[in-house]
Amino acid sequence: MRIFLIGLILILSWNISFQQTSFKKKTVFQGFWWDYKNNNYTDGWTNYLVDLAPRLKAMGFDAIWIPPTIKNQNFGEKGVGYAPYDHYDLGDKFQKSDAKTRLGTKDELLRMIAVMHANGIEVIQDIVPNHIIGAGSDTGQGGQDPAAPTVPCTDKWKNFRYSCWETPALTQDSASYLAKKGRWPKNHQNFHPILGCNNCNLCDPNLNPICWQGFGPDIAYDDCAFGLSSNAIYNTNQATYSPYRNGGFGTNNGYMRKHLREWMIWYKKQTGFNGIRIDAVKHFQNEVSRDFLWNLQNLAGWATASDTMLAVGEWVGGKTELDNWTLAVEERSGTFDFGLRAFDGAGGLYSMIMGNGAFNLSTLPGAQQNRRFINVSGTRIHRTVPFVNNHDTYRPIVNTQGNITGWNTGQELSPHVDPREPRLASAYAVMHAMDGNPQSFFEDVFNVANTSQRFSHIPSNISQLPQHTDLANIIKLHGALTFKAGDYKVPSSQASFWNVVTSSTNNQDIIVIERSQNAIICATDNWATDQDCWIDTDFAIGTVLKDYSGGISTTTTVLGPQPGGSANRVNVKCRAVGYPSFTYSTSYSDHGVHYHGYAVWAPVGRQNEVDNYSRGPITTTQEWEMEDDLGDSHCESLVQGGRLPANSCSYRIVGKIFSKSGSSVNYDFIEDALETGVDNCLEFYYLTGEKLHCQCGTGTFSGSFTNDSTGWIIAKIRHNPGNGCDQTLICGGASDCTGMPSQKANVKLTYQAPATVNSVNYPATLPEMPSFWTGAGGDDDFTNLLNWEQCNKPDLINGKNVIFVNENAFGLNNGSSWANAFTSLEQALHSASFCENIDEIWVAKGTYLTNTNNDRTKYFTIPPGLKVYGGFPETGNPGWNDRNITLHETIMSADIGTQTDNTDNTYHVVYHPASLDTSRLDGFSIRYGHANGISTNQDKAGGIFNEGKIIIANCKITSCYASNGPSAILNKGSQAYLQLENVDIENNVSGISESIKNENNAVLKIDETVNVKP
Repeated sequence: MRIFLIGLILILSWNISFQQTSFKKKTVFQGFWWDYKNNNYTDGWTNYLVDLAPRLKAMGFDAIWIPPTIKNQNFGEKGVGYAPYDHYDLGDKFQKSDAKTRLGTKDELLRMIAVMHANGIEVIQDIVPNHIIGAGSDTGQGGQDPAAPTVPCTDKWKNFRYSCWETPALTQDSASYLAKKGRWPKNHQNFHPILGCNNCNLCDPNLNPICWQGFGPDIAYDDCAFGLSSNAIYNTNQATYSPYRNGGFGTNNGYMRKHLREWMIWYKKQTGFNGIRIDAVKHFQNEVSRDFLWNLQNLAGWATASDTMLAVGEWVGGKTELDNWTLAVEERSGTFDFGLRAFDGAGGLYSMIMGNGAFNLSTLPGAQQNRRFINVSGTRIHRTVPFVNNHDTYRPIVNTQGNITGWNTGQELSPHVDPREPRLASAYAVMHAMDGNPQSFFEDVFNVANTSQRFSHIPSNISQLPQHTDLANIIKLHGALTFKAGDYKVPSSQASFWNVVTSSTNNQDIIVIERSQNAIICATDNWATDQDCWIDTDFAIGTVLKDYSGGISTTTTVLGPQPGGSANRVNVKCRAVGYPSFTYSTSYSDHGVHYHGYAVWAPVGRQNEVDNYSRGPITTTQEWEMEDDLGDSHCESLVQGGRLPANSCSYRIVGKIFSKSGSSVNYDFIEDALETGVDNCLEFYYLTGEKLHCQCGTGTFSGSFTNDSTGWIIAKIRHNPGNGCDQTLICGGASDCTGMPSQKANVKLTYQAPATVNSVNYPATLPEMPSFWTGAGGDDDFTNLLNWEQCNKPDLINGKNVIFVNENAFGLNNGSSWANAFTSLEQALHSASFCENIDEIWVAKGTYLTNTNNDRTKYFTIPPGLKVYGGFPETGNPGWNDRNITLHETIMSADIGTQTDNTDNTYHVVYHPASLDTSRLDGFSIRYGHANGISTNQDKAGGIFNEGKIIIANCKITSCYASNGPSAILNKGSQAYLQLENVDIENNVSGISESIKNENNAVLKIDETVNVKP
């Protein structure tokens, strides 16, 4: 891998002037607390965030930091994200006892990202490269390798095998687990220690933080960290294992490093996230971070993020350590500014908040890390992330309602700040004014501390989830007044600063930061005394400024330089922390005003910008890789993924998107480089089964369509057997894909989600999903669950597998229900002829033609052993007791040509081939067969030609003709057995004056209910 250095400007002070032409910054909301959950969204945190998104947009957030989204070890409750198990399981595989993660399903994750984008909010994905955990099946079988080193502080649980399309977890035994072929398998040599390679100490985080096993098997990114499991069945050579066919590994390209890089690119393409938060960067090599960051920013294809991508590493330490790591990764990432926050609880924002007004605010600029941004081609890209709280510094003890009763201080990496602290808003104003991408913690912004609704609130309901109005105001002003568009200056640290309150240059109780010519932010920790000062400013003489916090009602005007000075001057003020009254220091209730301890000065006339500020929508692009070592074919998974199978027209389900009504969906079907020139189809369906769009093409192809209804859209692919966008029938009827290869493909979709969604109204699956035949089971068995999308086989009817036919039906028209009935009896019979275990066909009132191709030799062919019943109502969802053959006449007609000319009708209406299984035809009017042909049997039996075992019951055979044989029925052959029950045969014409005839030792049984008339 080649590494390219970026020209950098070393930041040595906090008064920096740089002629930037643009800037890149984010205001980041941390969208979770440590053990996040809400009982209205059980194992569905992404749906919670979907419902919260419009409020985040209204506050002015640019980005949301979401927890790790890959499948975690299950500890009885799903892991919060930091106990990763399978990198390629985003809530779609059935592993660790469920398909879902704590955040929900993969479909729901992708929707959440798209909805955030629709609200103008970028998504910052948390990743955990340091460790994994959870080796073994759901019951732990197969997880241990006896050959793993026996050393202190680790164990032998280091066989990691994963479910996938080819190898679902059908059982939980050791053999099944160790044979799994899911992508990126891992053996004990991929973790510390590696005997003969890296025999490092795993027990002491200070002695060797890279090797410390504090969370689970500690990943080794060394070039020598590879080898075989001693007991796995699927045991690939790690020196050559390569899902992307890009060879083995070498120097600076070890097994784990190489596959981490490839996973990161896959992950970004699949989900469409915009940036990353990197967990525990102190605990693996800096060059590993630099490696995957460079690849994300340069080699991710269409998903390449460029240098502007927000990346932030979690390194708990002082400013020198933070700067050193930032430099080590070539400033491709920043860090959380633990120095400014004061990770050890001494100084910085922490002491400003907790110092009871005694903290010296003038020390804050010097507490920041130096490597805060980079300048690239005239663009200032902010890297550092200032913050007050996050999930690692804030670990409350809560009661059953979620109210805080104490603190787990032993779990906190740095002392927490209680959101009741009155100086919290002052600190937020400072960190938003400084360089960087300020991060707001969930429990700072929203009150779940004492509402008794932490686990039960609806996030869109402001009374159930109150917000901190001071913080919301600061966050919005940061965006609306474009703080970061101006250079960062601290006039309160300049010699020209004058404190009106003290009549001195004392700046301990006030800090004033100017974002040059955009805004002036002042803050204080003083409880009772409003602050008042004169400062130098870059604003032009005569500029009238107002305080957009609302605390100071009067304006101020910029004056010229003071005698002997060169800079313009302006007087600014800010309210004291305790003004006018501050009560929520003990109650957590919101104080309802916007100016406790801070002010934001900017030119008058911008209030409309503030009131209406929001970022525009972002288009979402997501790409699915369809390969057998991804996805899962287990019926309790999402049943998505897998390559297109050889010699088969079976569908593969790509996945779902959530699209806004009236918006365009753009798609790319991307063929694999090894299987080119194959004809395939890409189809799109609503959850209800309605086909929305389809395109077939050879090789790679693209297209678009307009979605006319907000909701889920399912993408599906298949080989094209030549019928184009006509749906493949159940059991593959009329579809022949012989000779087509097994084919990997990628599907890329670009779309716009709605900004506002009530997620409960749009579940990813319906209570009664339509049954869609995919054929993914690889056979023609109607009862094989895997042959049906999401294993949703049609329900048994009276214990029978039934296909439905109704000429007026809509829906899927695949016969799986009345709503999705075939409209063609011919197609239903044809499909049933391919299926195993179809018992019956039920047909609604109507007239059904033998074929629509004007082919006189194509008849209704009754498959052996099948029972076909007519006489059902054409509306509703009729059951067996609703059947009435008189009221709901069901006609089988041979009149395929000109309606007044029977000579172009089919020769027979019904044909039943020789077989040993008994079929039944019951409840039909059989009409208009015209047997006037010259070939064998084409001049006989205009009604029914039987060569097998069949019962004809409750039928009428009428208006049929035969020129040289029986007009109605010919029963012929040694296997022919025909039983007639309650059959009327009338108004038929025969050249030999016969209605029924037996030939060649056929058996015919006619009971007393049969009526035969000329």
